[in-house]
Amino acid sequence: MITLALILLAISLLILLWEFSTWSWDDIDLWLKIASVVLTAFTVAVGAVAIISGYYLGKRQAQEILTQQKNIEILKGNNLELQSTVEQERITRLQLEESLEPRILAHNGIVRDRLKALAGTPFIIEVVEDGEAVRAANQILSLLKSSGWNELGAIKTNSAPEGVRIETIVLNKTIDIQPTSSAEILVEFLEANGWEVRNGFNSSSLSGILDQTGNSGNIPNGTVRIRVGNKPTIYFMEKFISNEQTRKVLEELRSETKARRERLREEWGLPPRLP
Repeated sequence: MITLALILLAISLLILLWEFSTWSWDDIDLWLKIASVVLTAFTVAVGAVAIISGYYLGKRQAQEILTQQKNIEILKGNNLELQSTVEQERITRLQLEESLEPRILAHNGIVRDRLKALAGTPFIIEVVEDGEAVRAANQILSLLKSSGWNELGAIKTNSAPEGVRIETIVLNKTIDIQPTSSAEILVEFLEANGWEVRNGFNSSSLSGILDQTGNSGNIPNGTVRIRVGNKPTIYFMEKFISNEQTRKVLEELRSETKARRERLREEWGLPPRLP
């Protein structure tokens, strides 16, 4: 539009110059004043158009910038939500893998020294007839025998508590006996390896079990009874818990257990478990 106006103005000036030969000085002065007014008006008009255009252009650009900033914030929020979802899925996958992976005993010189310091400790090991449980029991049996503990019998059974239960056998109920240091050390070691394990003592009738060992007459008080059951499926059990308060309590217990096991792993010199 500006280009066309300039072209028209140039043509008008050429026409005026062509007519100058027949004009008087008064006519020329008049036309020059008219041209000056026209040029001034044209300049003002162009300036006004530029100011108005700049205002609306700046306003539109500001709106576009604001829209882009909002879109960026939305994308950031979506990205944080996606990261949170991915992290939760990673944790869930790790928990599932941990629930399904077989139990493995990590040990080193510190472990062997501590267990050898208790050499001669009598023990009985019972294991439920399950492949993973049998492999877990064999690891315990091999480590204890190589550390000089006294095996009094190894028994397969059809039922056993989930996880591992370490008991101190009390045959004479009149004797006040607590779980032995051997049992407590073994519990610490298994828990340092991330195994579900409990400690206690048993004073119930063990005649059937003792008969299977072939040592029914030679089981001393304080014998360590190791009962290896199926690996607990804690991950799948928690999926059926709908109460939010119960879930919160379980999560707190999980955190406490994890912290305790990490401390025990450090005390036993075992490498840290993967997160």
